[in-house]
Order: sequence, then structure tokens, then C-alpha cells
Amino acid sequence: GPAVDLRVTDTLPSEVRLASFSWSFGGTESCDSSADNTRVFCSFGDVPASTTIRVTITVRPLQQGTITNDVEATTSSPDSNPSNNQDSETTDITAPSSCPAGSPPYFAFDIVRDIELLANSDCSGYILDGAGGVHPFGLARGVTDFPQFGVDIARDLEILGDRTGYVLDGHGGVHRFGGAPAIGGAPYFGFDIARDLEIFAGATKGYILDGYGALHSLGSAAPATGTPYFPGFDIARDAEVISDGKGHLLDGYGAIHSFGGAAKATGTPYFAGFDIARDIEVTSEGAGYLLDGYGAIHSFGGTSQATGTPYFGFDIATGIALWASGESGYLADGRGGIHIFNV
Repeated sequence: GPAVDLRVTDTLPSEVRLASFSWSFGGTESCDSSADNTRVFCSFGDVPASTTIRVTITVRPLQQGTITNDVEATTSSPDSNPSNNQDSETTDITAPSSCPAGSPPYFAFDIVRDIELLANSDCSGYILDGAGGVHPFGLARGVTDFPQFGVDIARDLEILGDRTGYVLDGHGGVHRFGGAPAIGGAPYFGFDIARDLEIFAGATKGYILDGYGALHSLGSAAPATGTPYFPGFDIARDAEVISDGKGHLLDGYGAIHSFGGAAKATGTPYFAGFDIARDIEVTSEGAGYLLDGYGAIHSFGGTSQATGTPYFGFDIATGIALWASGESGYLADGRGGIHIFNV
């Protein structure tokens, strides 16, 4: 029979961004999206029996993987078969053949401090500026509640999901945005010595690296053992945590120190007495890529050599992030430039 006050709601997966929607029906109808563009809802009024209505929704994926879309129809009239009023469909999102970096900001001075990609993403992520600003690129959505320090004190960025994560300041403060949960145990140094933030999936634990090489546990994280310590010498630059209490630590001279029983990193460069190493990305235990400030990317632990990297000839490279597909990555320079390289 006819449907009285027919309404349809499509709840979009969090892994996509709404691009557009349209509908075809000859009666009185309207479709709209929620303020945060996570749902599309339509009101079709009274619909005769055996009527076909088509709603077309176009989205842009933010990351690879399997996504699930949920849709539900409701009506005020009696329904002899309510079990077919809901549906869920899964779709596999694969990597694109090319991945433009979108429109990141360009500052024209050295203020970018970190680059992070969304989980399972090749195209979308954020860069952090020294004043605390979190800027999207690719298909990532804008962040509005990031910290605003007004001075160059932001040091690292960790992303939980689209528009959600943490900013580390140099004093050890961990600032949440986008509804990220609080994590206890953060140290507060009172001076600029915090260098890196590592947060585990689920945001129940993590670590803060200080410039002297100490790793401070957050939440329920186990103490990191076997880490180097450079008392009074600000030379630790980055940490990559493989599992609870286990990983690799980079110093400014290019040495990679394994801790917590992690395999030793081999084939690493060493810039004796020259503080120029800036970032590492670990692809597996003891293996990955090291970025120096000039823009060169050095492979270690048997990984393939990176190609297509920029070379600046001066200390301006800030960080690297590998695509989820493992085929390429992004290099961020201090002015906001994002450069694609291949691995």
C-alpha cells in the first residue's frame, strides 16, 4: 500500500566526505544533509504503492579499506514487512593511481613542524605549524579547535582520525582537538624540551620524547627500557614506537637507537657532530627511512631507496609520512611545501 510521510536517512561512513547528493521523484520532496555532512536525510511525503525513488549520493574517500554505508526508511503508515526498511552495504576503497596533495598552506617562512596522514590514507592528512595551527590537505576536513599559542612552541602532531588528534607543545603539554579523549600522565617541563608525541590506537596510552632522550609514559603505557639518555644535551629528535615499550629513537646525528628489545637498525647514515637528522618512518622492526634537514631520505634496514626526493641544500625539511599503500610518501618542508617521493 501507499507510504505516509516516507523518510529516508543515509548515515555515511566516517571514512568518506560528502561531495553531493540528488534525488528523483515526482511528488513533494526535499533532501538535505546534516550540519557536519555525516548524514543525508530525505522527506518524500505520501508515496503511492509501487513507486520507485532514486537518491544518488556522491562521496570522496579519505582512506583505503572496507567501508560500510547504512540507510534506513521510515513511514507513519502500517508496514507489513518492516525488516526490509534498513540496509547496509560494504565497499572496498583502493589506492588511486595518483595522489595530489590538495591545497596545503604555504607560509614562506620556516614554521611547519610536522606532517601526519590519516590512517590507511594516501591522499589526506594534516600539517602542524609552530603556533599550534593544524591545517588539512588532500581530502581531510578542517580543524577549528586546535590550540593557538601565538608563539613557535608546537612540536608534534598525532592524528586519531579526520579532524581529531593531539598537539604537543615544547613544554610537554598535550592539547586535544576534535573530541580526542584525554590521556593522563603527561609531564610538564616548563621549558622547551618536548620533541615527539606517540599515541597508540584507541588513545589509552602513548609516550612523550624529550630532547635529552627520555621517553615518558602516558596513560597505561609500559615504561620504555633501554633508551639512550643525553643529559643536558638536546639532541633526541624523533621516536617510533612499534609496540608497548618497544621501538626506535633518532638522534640529531642520525643514529637510531633501539629500545625495549627492538631489532637493531642497520645501514643508517651518521652525521658525526652535525645535528641534521630530522625524522624517521619505520616500515618494520629495524627498517625504514630517515629524513635529513636538506631533504635527503636515507633507507635503512634493507628498505628500497627513496626516489624523487627534493634536495634543498639547506636545513628546511621537517618530516615525512608514508602512504598506506607503501608505494610513495610525502615530505614536508618548513614553509608548508609538500613533496611526493617514491619508495
